[in-house]
Amino acid sequence: MARTGPVTLSVYDITGRLVERLLEGSLEAGAYRSLWDGRDSHGVSVASGVYIYQISAGNFSDAKKMALIR
Repeated sequence: MARTGPVTLSVYDITGRLVERLLEGSLEAGAYRSLWDGRDSHGVSVASGVYIYQISAGNFSDAKKMALIR
C-alpha cells in the first residue's frame, strides 16, 4: 500500500557539511527526479569534486557518492 510520508534529499561535501537541501517535505510513494545545479544553499557555485547525496523517506535512508565535474 502506497503512503504519503516525509522525504528529505540533501547534498553534503566530502567533509560532511551540508551543501544544499534539495527536497524537504511530504510526498506520495512513487518515482521522482531531482536535479542539483552545483550551487550551495546561498546560490554560490561549488567546486568540482566528490559530493554525497542522502535521501531519507519514512524508515528508509541511503547515501551515495557523486562527482561534480565542471
